[in-house]
Amino acid sequence: MAKQLLATGIYKPRKRPGSVPAKEDEAPKKPRSRKAPSADKTRVNITAEDLCDDIIRYVGSDLERHRGCDIIDLYPGTGVWSSKLNEFLKPRTHILMEPDDKFYEPFLKPLLDKEGTILVPKSGILWKDLNQVLTPEYLPHQEVREGEDLLKRNDTLLVTANLAFHPKKKYNRFDSVAKLVFHQFIDSIRTSSLFQKYGQVRMLIWARVDDTQGLLPRHVQKRKKLAITTELYCEWVREVCSLYAPDPSWYGRDYNLDTYMTVNVIKKMEEAGMTLPAKREPKMFSEIKKELADGVEVDAPGTAVPIYRRTFTHALESLESLEASDKIKKDSPEYNTLANHRYRQSSEEKKQDQALQLSQALDNLQKRAHGMEASGTYTTEAAQKLADEWDAKLRDCFRSLLVEFPPYRSNMHLVRQDPPVLHWDRKVYEPIAVRESDFFPRVECNLLDIQPKPVHPLIRQAGPNSNRGGDVMEHIMSYMLLSGSQPIDRVLNSMWPGAAEYILPRWTSVRDPAQGGVPHIPHKLAALTPRLLNARQWEQLLELWMEWPFRPDFPELISRFYETEGETEDMIVSDA
Repeated sequence: MAKQLLATGIYKPRKRPGSVPAKEDEAPKKPRSRKAPSADKTRVNITAEDLCDDIIRYVGSDLERHRGCDIIDLYPGTGVWSSKLNEFLKPRTHILMEPDDKFYEPFLKPLLDKEGTILVPKSGILWKDLNQVLTPEYLPHQEVREGEDLLKRNDTLLVTANLAFHPKKKYNRFDSVAKLVFHQFIDSIRTSSLFQKYGQVRMLIWARVDDTQGLLPRHVQKRKKLAITTELYCEWVREVCSLYAPDPSWYGRDYNLDTYMTVNVIKKMEEAGMTLPAKREPKMFSEIKKELADGVEVDAPGTAVPIYRRTFTHALESLESLEASDKIKKDSPEYNTLANHRYRQSSEEKKQDQALQLSQALDNLQKRAHGMEASGTYTTEAAQKLADEWDAKLRDCFRSLLVEFPPYRSNMHLVRQDPPVLHWDRKVYEPIAVRESDFFPRVECNLLDIQPKPVHPLIRQAGPNSNRGGDVMEHIMSYMLLSGSQPIDRVLNSMWPGAAEYILPRWTSVRDPAQGGVPHIPHKLAALTPRLLNARQWEQLLELWMEWPFRPDFPELISRFYETEGETEDMIVSDA
């Protein structure tokens, strides 16, 4: 399939800067007799049939409930994935929305020959085009739902799309049109718009991996507004397949947490009888599975010294291997590099050992505070003593640890909850490992499985003919996440006078450890922050805000948060 696409002439290598131009005395090339094909050459197509077969075999049992459904297929391209999905589900209607219909029609012909398959030469990511298809003419078996029926699953309709482009397509303030579409698809769950007007419709979406990190973050540092929104609106967001790659950022997540969560996934897969396809196991999954088979015990979060895969770690291992083989001489550049890496590794180990000690000390302080709250002996003076004790421990630690400790502790807080906060940590199976050769052009892509859930009634209230609960939630969340690492009491006080005084004593979920809360210790590095609030805590915050007798009305709230409408948009987009 990749060779067929290359042969079309659409995908031509770009001229490199500094390339030598053609000589003037060379005879000009004859113009081609046939018209060059016309299509969007930034499209990334799924070309590996074996990948699609593996996906269907792997998660097919979970797709069974959609047999005989209607499929809306956006940007099917060559139709490799679309054909496999059609073959498995045998839909009664399969609508292919393909703007480059003339170019891709030869590829799609075998699929178009099947009964119930329709090719619509329009872009499914332009809502005026998509809404023309969301009609009885194209979907005679679907009915627009109302009331409580909107909150029920609709397994008779399935949406799939390919939003992968290379290079990325920009749109307004979004660096990728795929990110914009993800935002709108997720928001349609809240508003029951687009195809969600037929009930809660599942989505299977292909995209570039770097376009999905905001939707499915793997650690707290990337958990922003869009990720929190999916936790509020979606039962799950799962990665069905991806190319395994460790997070390159310096402040990634403790490797022990990833190991612990992978062990949980292995157990879930064993209980469900799921097995990864041969030769498509991610490297980390294979390593941990082997360790379990060898009897290696996995430490619970917060019980082992944190481990980070730093950028120099691999180089250190390679140099030590060369040294063991007597291939490095003293005073050589390689030997000096080895010594430097060893020094960094030693410093790193000392610092992370101290991080574990600090974390365990904070656990102890929070248990004492919770015990005082439970026994009725909690006082401001007692809490301040705990804060002073915590502050003394922080003064004795490495200064650089004061920067690294909060994300380490925050990631642990999200993992320790039941269920874990991040959709990534709630997964019930490990994603299939893809290869870059599975796509053309060879760009890393993944497949996301998004299942909506009933949204809190207040969040669904939007627009002038409502109490604007959903609109209030949008602005409160945007404002609070601008100060995402600050204690929630400070953020509430800055948001509106009197808000913290009314809300905090009634906001029970932020103080209850069983609900993801922490006992109050008046110290910045011991407090809950907006970035750590789980879905239920956000919902309860909105409930209390709407109950507050002195809350500002919506126009007052807008004028308080933003001076102009343009700044409002900047806030929302920057936090997306």
